[in-house]
Amino acid sequence: TIVARLFAVTVAYALFAYVGLNWAIVAGAGSPVWPASGIGLAALLVWGLRMWPAILVGRVLAAFLSGSDQPLWADVMFGVANVVAGVAGVL
Repeated sequence: TIVARLFAVTVAYALFAYVGLNWAIVAGAGSPVWPASGIGLAALLVWGLRMWPAILVGRVLAAFLSGSDQPLWADVMFGVANVVAGVAGVL
């Protein structure tokens, strides 16, 4: 079902984003490698653009798990940017 797919993508995206954030140059923000982008792009390509909430929530969850120094609004905006990047790749 769609809920199970959203949950699975959210968890996978959060785990890979957490790895990326641990390589960050600026704590919680800039990273030279972002392995989660492959998860997001694949989910959007296979299951459609309706998977975008999983990318957003996964990015915010990863920031929370990594103890990001950024304010919540900044982490949400990073999540929105990740969604836009994935959607642009699909389009």
